[in-house]
Amino acid sequence: TTASPQGKRKKGTQALCKTLANTLTMYNLYDSWRTQHPTDRDYTFYSRVHNTYTRIDTFFIDNKTLPQLTDCRIGEITWSDHSPIYLDVEDTYQSRGRSTWRLNESLLLDKPFVECMKIELSEYFLANTTGEVTDYTVWSAHKAVMRGQFIRQSAYIKRHHQTTLLECHKQIAINTAQNKKTPTAALADKLR
Repeated sequence: TTASPQGKRKKGTQALCKTLANTLTMYNLYDSWRTQHPTDRDYTFYSRVHNTYTRIDTFFIDNKTLPQLTDCRIGEITWSDHSPIYLDVEDTYQSRGRSTWRLNESLLLDKPFVECMKIELSEYFLANTTGEVTDYTVWSAHKAVMRGQFIRQSAYIKRHHQTTLLECHKQIAINTAQNKKTPTAALADKLR
């Protein structure tokens, strides 16, 4: 008798799994997520067509790096059918000093902000060019004042963006958790 195509596929899959397991053992590689979550169940791929979840994405790390692994977590599936995997590894590098500030050039495209900065700059020079301080000092100090305004605006935009993003991720997480427990077409549509 001949084996069915499904039987062949199953034997082929089993052989591939065994080969992968042997390769991981030979090179002392470990599934980073599984080492952090030995009994948990989570998924990295969502098939919209079949409304099923699987864990097909992973980070393999060697036994020398394993002690430096502090966390591994699976993120939410947002705009792709794969979820991100976050890998935290202990950093032994010591940073030297602070990074230099760079202008967020996208702020220059924000017309109301640019107008506000023009007014602020005019007011600064009117208030500080009184003759009590040299022009050089006034000029040098204005850069720090303007930099502070740019930093403040960038921080405001970043906070607003992060709040919006966090709300979206919370809703996606709620819908994903519900869909993992009891998959429905309505929840699947919400996740699209």
